[in-house]
Amino acid sequence: MNIREYFGIKKIKTIPNVKISEGVLRWSLFKPLDSKCFLRLYSNQGRIIALVQQLPIHSGCSISNGAEEIATLVFGICQKEVGLKLVNDFQFIRFYPKEVNTILEDNYALVHFDWDGKKFSNPEWERISYEIVGLLTGEHVPYSQQQEDQFIELSKKN
Repeated sequence: MNIREYFGIKKIKTIPNVKISEGVLRWSLFKPLDSKCFLRLYSNQGRIIALVQQLPIHSGCSISNGAEEIATLVFGICQKEVGLKLVNDFQFIRFYPKEVNTILEDNYALVHFDWDGKKFSNPEWERISYEIVGLLTGEHVPYSQQQEDQFIELSKKN
């Protein structure tokens, strides 16, 4: 199974030095509970950045509660499918859009983990801005449906 099949990736587009893959990731922390999140994978200067977004509908376990599980799963897939070798070349960003956030604003966090050689643990959340997300990923990251639609329209004109 390749990464496109695994994540059910619907769209892959290539921008110089940045390959973007996205799709719904299904995972399970507490079996048989099936959880889902939206995943965007970026490759920027030899690093893989996983931007994990909470879905607006009830989707099982939250991405905060399942961060270690999701990061371990995505890191393993990236090792097999894109040749990721070093844990230091993997970054994990948690994203709660304002539509699913009780504080009514978009919330991004760079998540730092311990790594035991097999799995991630002990997440530490570092809140970051939208602009920092753009610097890490190397491209515009849509952060709400309305702004994503505006970005698509602008892209068509340019």
